[in-house]
Amino acid sequence: NVDYRFQFPREKEIKTGCIATFRIFYRGEPGMTSISFSLEDYELGRIHMEELDRQIVEALTGEEVEASDMDL
Repeated sequence: NVDYRFQFPREKEIKTGCIATFRIFYRGEPGMTSISFSLEDYELGRIHMEELDRQIVEALTGEEVEASDMDL
């Protein structure tokens, strides 16, 4: 699930002080056990958001925009 909304300047970061969240989901029923994992990387999300913001601001201000080599 990816959600991005441009805002400049940003008033707050995504999950300040938190690098990532690792979750484990367990469900047990007679004859069947289900375990799943989830990793939310907030640091990578912040990096992507900063890069998107930079490119949008540069495009709006008429400056030369350097394309990112990030997987956005």
